[in-house]
Amino acid sequence: MIQKFRWKFIGTSVAALLMVLLITLGSLVGITRIQNQNEVDRVLTALVKNEGHLSPRNAQPAFGNQNDPINRNFLAGKYNPEAVYQYRYFSVTVDSNRRIHVINDNNVYKVKNTEIESITRRALDNHDKQGSIKAGQNQYAYRIATNSTGETLIIFLNETLIYQRFWLIFRVALVLGIGALIVFALVLILVSGKAIKPITDTYHKQQEFITNAGHELKTPLAVIFANTEMEEILGNNSEWNQSTKEQVDKLTKLVNRLISLARAGETG
Repeated sequence: MIQKFRWKFIGTSVAALLMVLLITLGSLVGITRIQNQNEVDRVLTALVKNEGHLSPRNAQPAFGNQNDPINRNFLAGKYNPEAVYQYRYFSVTVDSNRRIHVINDNNVYKVKNTEIESITRRALDNHDKQGSIKAGQNQYAYRIATNSTGETLIIFLNETLIYQRFWLIFRVALVLGIGALIVFALVLILVSGKAIKPITDTYHKQQEFITNAGHELKTPLAVIFANTEMEEILGNNSEWNQSTKEQVDKLTKLVNRLISLARAGETG
């Protein structure tokens, strides 16, 4: 029974730690995911506003409201003009005859014009103002708008690079969470034995006392029962002797029951 209690205690403790890790690490991963999604939206908005071009002078909207201390210190981060060069994107226009013109492909690596045209047609066929398209190893978020000349403007932003932070934190959180659970469980297994040793010793002493007391009680009861039977053999067969035998039988059954419970506690 003590061992069952020990393993139940270990299981409950590990489950409690699992809940704490799920809440804390899950919140961290979830917040990072939301931050990345908001970053994609802000960069696309800045690109659309500047008709497919992003420079240190016009990229500040990509970092949100810099007057908001929460956004500046925890969400988007403090505006750094150099950060504009971390984004990979290209932009095209589509005229009334559905001819595609690449207006900016200087910020992507080895993406041919034919591939850009293919990606653009896939975006147009989706009939959505914004969405996401897979191209090779990268995922591009796109947004369709109208430029100052009335042509259709489509911005494609490589969101794979932006979401790398999310996936990195997700993998780190997963490894740390599993590692913390394993280490915590091992520590509990090693320490719990010593932690419950006083309880174990007290329990075993109690069981030993019940067993010894039961055996000590059996001896005088057996003597009383034997003396009562001897009285009956000698002819002194009274109702008092019969009552004595009945009470001795009850006490014997009670003692046997106590010993059985003690043994069941040791095995259970």
